Amino acid sequence: MAIKVKAPAIYPVIQETNYSNLRSFNFYIVNYDDALFLVDAGYDNEACWNGLNDALKKNGFSLKDLDAILITHHHYDHLGIINRLLAEHPIPLYCHPLAIPRITRDKDFLSERVRFFNKLYLTSGCDEAHVNHELKRLREYMESMEKPIVHDDIRTIGEGDEIFGFQVLEVPGHSIDHLAFYHEGTREMLVGDHMIQHISSNAIIDFHKNGTKTLSLVQYEKSLRRLLAYPLDVAYSGHGELINDPHGLLKQKLSRIEKKGELILQMLNKPRTPAWVAQQIYKDRYETAFSLVMSEIIGHIDRLEYYGKVQKKADNGVFYYERKPFHRNRL
Repeated sequence: MAIKVKAPAIYPVIQETNYSNLRSFNFYIVNYDDALFLVDAGYDNEACWNGLNDALKKNGFSLKDLDAILITHHHYDHLGIINRLLAEHPIPLYCHPLAIPRITRDKDFLSERVRFFNKLYLTSGCDEAHVNHELKRLREYMESMEKPIVHDDIRTIGEGDEIFGFQVLEVPGHSIDHLAFYHEGTREMLVGDHMIQHISSNAIIDFHKNGTKTLSLVQYEKSLRRLLAYPLDVAYSGHGELINDPHGLLKQKLSRIEKKGELILQMLNKPRTPAWVAQQIYKDRYETAFSLVMSEIIGHIDRLEYYGKVQKKADNGVFYYERKPFHRNRL
């Protein structure tokens, strides 16, 4: 006799946006067994707040019925209305342990962040004008303490945990603290920004407690490959449309990483800095999206170094990378 699986009811809250090329801010109301919870919380605006309340009402619920909030990662467009919601209805907030200093805007963490990126950009060959401009932005962010999550009941979850019938998976890459939530019976996964259908999910450089740099793109690639092993029919993304062919998208993203890596490898026919590569590839975007562009290029060069395809040398405090004549492919 076939075993019947009780399916979670997932109600998307999708708010269209013109911000960047995200298309929409997506977050989700999930009802499973006796639990009603929110996965992520959109952007901090009236549209997302009203969208949540409208979606709850449409499906026979209200704010007071919510039992918890789960966040996939710490980026501001996934935390948006949390403080407003908690002010009206205090409930537990679940996140990865590494998210806590990031969502609470811990001052020591933010100060270390400025120091980390100052060193990273200078050693990557960036000119002082661009570095100083970016550091000014980071300091202003630190001083303004923009929208910290203030809550007495923040609980941590991670790899191997189960919450409200969903498996918790750690999928670092886009962010150091990224989680996904998988329901085995229905082959559904809430993936945040780990997978977006219409754009790449930038693997954003971050740092560990000891100040060392994350190998963001290496992490992201491994996280993508890992999900290929999961039976998966639909993925609920943080932006844009729902993903109805998750495995196809995973393979597409892995292929793009490989192709971009090979392009950069060919450019390293002599010692080059990450900043030089970024300027050659992105031209004007080096000016307008400096931090994202540098994060991507540094991630790719780190990946090439990790797989033994390039060698690094330092000259006056700046790192130069050059492809090796022969290399072993550790993929």
